[in-house]
Amino acid sequence: MRIQRYTVQRGLAIALLGTVLTACGAPGASPASNASRPSVAQPSAQPSAASASTPASASPQPSSRVAAQPAQPILAFNPKSGSPGTTVQVSGTGYKPGRPVVVRLGMPQPVGEALVSAVPDADGRWSANLVLPERLPSGDPITGDKLRLVVIDEANQALASAPFGFTANAGPTREAAVQTVRDMLGTFGHGDIRPYLTAELQQALTTGQTTDETLGLHSIGLQSFDVRPAEDRPSEVLFVPATLHYAEFAEERVYELVVEQERWRVHGSSLVATRPAGGDNTSEISNPFGPEWYVMTTADYNGDGVKDVIYAQKSDVQRQASVTDPALSSSSPTVRSLMIVKGPVENLHMLLSVSDRSVTIGGDPVIGFGDGQTGVPAAFAVALEPAAKQVVTVVPLNEDGSQLVQRIVLFWNAYDGEFRVVEGVPQ
Repeated sequence: MRIQRYTVQRGLAIALLGTVLTACGAPGASPASNASRPSVAQPSAQPSAASASTPASASPQPSSRVAAQPAQPILAFNPKSGSPGTTVQVSGTGYKPGRPVVVRLGMPQPVGEALVSAVPDADGRWSANLVLPERLPSGDPITGDKLRLVVIDEANQALASAPFGFTANAGPTREAAVQTVRDMLGTFGHGDIRPYLTAELQQALTTGQTTDETLGLHSIGLQSFDVRPAEDRPSEVLFVPATLHYAEFAEERVYELVVEQERWRVHGSSLVATRPAGGDNTSEISNPFGPEWYVMTTADYNGDGVKDVIYAQKSDVQRQASVTDPALSSSSPTVRSLMIVKGPVENLHMLLSVSDRSVTIGGDPVIGFGDGQTGVPAAFAVALEPAAKQVVTVVPLNEDGSQLVQRIVLFWNAYDGEFRVVEGVPQ
């Protein structure tokens, strides 16, 4: 019985194993489900029609390459803002090699002279340094409104520009200049006026010059003064007119001020007119030339220690604002004729005469008018420097007050004992 049971069990096990092997398949055979899976196509050794070489007769395809565009000029600078005196590094790219360029201020249009120039290299690059100015060519301060830096080529064409943040120096005010003159005149005779003067004038006083020579301030004593608002002239120098009253006479004088160490300092003065004390009454000075003439001033122009008398004929011509000779001030008189006379009435000696016909020195004409080369002056604007400088400037004017010809400057020549023309065309 045991032998039969064992035999039956062993037979069942063998039969079951055979069934399993049949269901799984023989070793190495693919399952039945794999028979329906598609195969992966292998690449053909021969090129397909799509990849075959293009026949020689086929037209070439158009190229998609675009031509390179020329570089646009670019301006760069650092710093982006600053005030007068600031050094700015400027540079550019995209410029024509070897073609010079300059940088100018723009308001927004370019104005003034070039601040710096440069020549682009072979790659169209350039760089330079410029210093920001304080004023425009007109003399007006730069306010910073719409200020730009502009690159200009040789044909004066703007190539590139960019805004610049300009901060104007506040600087001392015009009112401060007027107060400086008041303080100087108020100190004269009672204290040290040197703190109100430029370093140059301080040095002059230290080396022995007098206030009469440097500023026209006389040692006889200043009694009172009247300082008026600064004149409106396009210049770095500010001109402040004043009337100075002494015991025996009064002077109309213009003081010149410049900025030193951020303060206004008096740099000099020019005499406009002198009159006797008490106003325009000239009865104390003899006038042998008739009612058309008046005494403009007195001064020792020939250096003999005796004051000469300057006579003039009044004129109705009004000098135009465009006549801005540096020797003139807003209070400079306009006259029809001028004479500088030496000596007593009974023995007068004419040192200088200016009329619509000629400029005459010691009786000899040296410059003629109306000779075909120049017109006839209707009047003359006159500037009389302090007697210590011995300089007379006259500017011939037309009837409408415009300038006729160049100014005439005369200087007393002590060696020759007469005036000499230092500017102007002698006849």
